[in-house]
Amino acid sequence: MISIRILAAVAAACGICATATAQSNDTAFPEANAPSSPAGAAPPKFEFARIRSRIAIGEKFGWVETGMFCTGRTDLRANAKIEDIANNEANAAFKAAIRELGLRSAAPEISSFDTAPAKSDPDYRIGGVLETMSLQECHTSTERKGDFAITVKWEVFSPRLQKVVYSQVTSGSAHIDSFEAVTGGEFEARAYLKALREMMKDPGFVALKAADGPAVATVGATVAAPALAPLHLKSAAAMAGGTQANAPALRNAVATVLRDNVSGSAFYVADGYLLTNHHVVGNAHYVKVKLSGGRIIVGEVVRDDARRDVALIKTEPAGVPVLHVSMGDPAVGSDVFAIGSPLGQELAGTFTRGVLSGNREVNGLEYLQSDVAINPGNSGGPLLDGTSTVVGMAVLKITQASGLSFFIPMRDVANTLQLIFD
Repeated sequence: MISIRILAAVAAACGICATATAQSNDTAFPEANAPSSPAGAAPPKFEFARIRSRIAIGEKFGWVETGMFCTGRTDLRANAKIEDIANNEANAAFKAAIRELGLRSAAPEISSFDTAPAKSDPDYRIGGVLETMSLQECHTSTERKGDFAITVKWEVFSPRLQKVVYSQVTSGSAHIDSFEAVTGGEFEARAYLKALREMMKDPGFVALKAADGPAVATVGATVAAPALAPLHLKSAAAMAGGTQANAPALRNAVATVLRDNVSGSAFYVADGYLLTNHHVVGNAHYVKVKLSGGRIIVGEVVRDDARRDVALIKTEPAGVPVLHVSMGDPAVGSDVFAIGSPLGQELAGTFTRGVLSGNREVNGLEYLQSDVAINPGNSGGPLLDGTSTVVGMAVLKITQASGLSFFIPMRDVANTLQLIFD
């Protein structure tokens, strides 16, 4: 059996680079332009996202002593695990705060039956930046006492609007006067709980409504998805002059999809409609779409299929060229061209050339094979023939060898998503 790997695989697996591009700023979430949102009366659902730290690696934030007599004081300095530890403690505090304040969580309900739980997309994701931290602690093997204090810049992100809609800085502290049988994580989570309580009781947070986020349910695996109704899209004519002559315009029809720390490619097949891979959008209902000119708009995932690894994204009219698509396959040996964002958005619009090597079937699914160069980040990008026509979508690559790339035929993309190009 041919060994294939999704282009969004992590660097260790693909041996080159992950599709994911790490965020390096100090905000918990990036921001983008926001569309209008529909009204809704249901209470919003919240999901914990992550904590980032502004505390520098090596910076002293406290001390620790050990034993019943609290001796051997040692300075505490931040290391590479500071965000992992903060995430665990803040997530535990978030769950406690949600229960305590009677808010709705987007986390799936746990069932005693062997069925996949249904999970609702969150209306909001809560994250934060750890601004300051102070710990003075004495512990034995089973008990501890001391003081722990934090300051966090909380941010509330709306997946629907693809931007931060609320921000607040709060502080929290925990104090144990006499030895108590509690773990370090439990002790420090108390401070995060206090900081979250203060934020969640703020009028600005209380005023958040579900209208600012999606209320779309992700159906469990045991529930059959409804059959898709055919969707008619206005097709574009093929650009006269061929693919190479139209390279600048064709590149403008290809965008970069941004989701958390993952990026991939997508291409416009009708005004306001892009195609990409399911593994590029994941379970997100909304993603950012970065156009070739640098403008970022919000995209809504309106159709997708995990097995065939395809997805349809709807955006506002983007004012970019639309690609012509074909339900046929190019001849083996003919020239083909790939466009995408290999290794991330910095290389968006990369244009490569190869030949169609063959038609393959892997695990019951059809693929076009080519030696055209693609890399992580090309996922979801178009494969064109010499007439400026899209014939496939980038999806797979053999990592153990060069020149073995695979594409989903456009007829499969259209049939799976029930798209009709008029």
